[in-house]
Amino acid sequence: MFSIRQLYILVSVGYTLLLFLAMLMLRAFWYYPQEEDRALQFQQNEIHGFLSAFALRREQLTTLSQDYAIWNQSVDFTQTQNPDYLSDNFSIGTFTTQSLAATIILDRWGKPLFMASNHQGQLFDSPAYLSDWAEQSSTGFMPSATTSEIQLIRNAPHLVASTAIRLTEDSRDIHGWMILIREIDQAFIHVLAEISRLDIAFIPPPYAADMSNLLVPVRDIMANRPGCFLDNSGLPALCVNIRHSNGDGPHIINFSIFVGFLLISIIPAIIFIMLLRVIVDPIEHALKFLRHNNRNGQVRPLVFSKSPHVKELIELKNAFNQLVFASKRQQIKLQHISNTDRLTDIDNRRAFDTALDKCWRRIQRHPQSIALILVDIDYFKYYNDHYGHQAGDKALQLTAKALAGCARRSDEIAARFGGEEFALIIEVEDARALESLRHKINESIRALDIHHEFSPVSKQLTVSYGIAWIKDSGPWLQNVDSYSWVRAADSALYEAKAAGRNCSMLQMITRELPFTESPVLQKLPD
Repeated sequence: MFSIRQLYILVSVGYTLLLFLAMLMLRAFWYYPQEEDRALQFQQNEIHGFLSAFALRREQLTTLSQDYAIWNQSVDFTQTQNPDYLSDNFSIGTFTTQSLAATIILDRWGKPLFMASNHQGQLFDSPAYLSDWAEQSSTGFMPSATTSEIQLIRNAPHLVASTAIRLTEDSRDIHGWMILIREIDQAFIHVLAEISRLDIAFIPPPYAADMSNLLVPVRDIMANRPGCFLDNSGLPALCVNIRHSNGDGPHIINFSIFVGFLLISIIPAIIFIMLLRVIVDPIEHALKFLRHNNRNGQVRPLVFSKSPHVKELIELKNAFNQLVFASKRQQIKLQHISNTDRLTDIDNRRAFDTALDKCWRRIQRHPQSIALILVDIDYFKYYNDHYGHQAGDKALQLTAKALAGCARRSDEIAARFGGEEFALIIEVEDARALESLRHKINESIRALDIHHEFSPVSKQLTVSYGIAWIKDSGPWLQNVDSYSWVRAADSALYEAKAAGRNCSMLQMITRELPFTESPVLQKLPD
């Protein structure tokens, strides 16, 4: 007989072993062969890149040999042996610039006309080693066109390019052969490594005869791949060791597989702990949550840190949260009603006072340029008396909507201040922005095109407004209260009315020009 704990442990161990075996089989028969194919293709591409880089260097020497060979001056030299030709074209500077180790010019019978080698920046004429090599191997470098090969000269690999000397490429009359020799050393291999972006090490001679041929297609994956270029006799002439960037390829069991097995082993233990606490923990959490709500007088939805798996607990949580959400919706609705003017459907005086207090605290902490604007509809009593209260209500609604369109940001507000008065708090960066705002207000009201035949200032409904602009707020505002700001805007509005209405007045408030009982007002021109 097993306990639940013992039975679960047995099931967990069996589950873990079966899952690991399934994962291992899936990897061995599906993912691992695919990874091997990709790794092999990657190494084949790297070998191809190295061979392409070497072919490019080989082509450069071949092209140089062709440029010298198919040239009338070279043809003339085979006939006249003019020393000026050699001094002009085969100086030590030419050898150094073209990275040449040696140059041999043969006449049409294969007899050397010129033979020189470059050793440590010095030019040597007809060195013995070069004469010996030319005597033994030059016949292999007397083609009808162009040939290039890797040769071991003085037990060091060299790239040899030979081209028949003639007047033109199409000419069949061969006057000799131009043989250019470039030593393949560590610097040469370093250039190939940079071009192919591989880690390549030069293997110095002597070479074993069984070294692998780099030109044979790659069939296996290895981290370090030694290989050689063969000469015409099939013997290794240049050997390198290529270190592949993807190492020795994928493994059936690697670090990620090991980590996956550990995770698989941990999961049953975690599930076991969750099953032991699936009932107790949610109940304790719910009780603690309800006590906290009751203690703080809050009504918040019940949220479990871990979702319970017991049906009754889930239904209890959902029923309680539905009650909380219904209460929250009612609270939000009541708050919206309490902060919204019923007639104009914009913020009311209560919402404005809250926004004013919040804004006042913010601009004391952070420097900001902001304006408070009090707007009054001109001769609105005349409008009501002659057009009726329904038309007056409609005019208030349209005016409120127009002014609300001037306060678009989340930290700006347009509210009904009382009667036919409205209040706005809007961020204004500079005088240009203030003028733009004033123009926007005027155009918004003018666009309403509300006829007011009984207004002494215009045949359309107009407004007057006062602006209290705090140009650069900061801690200096702590010496006054927010309603000093309102009174400043009200003073500017009073002056606008006194100036004949249908206009606006500005009181600029700065650290140097703070709130005063006798504000300095500036009339903004229409």
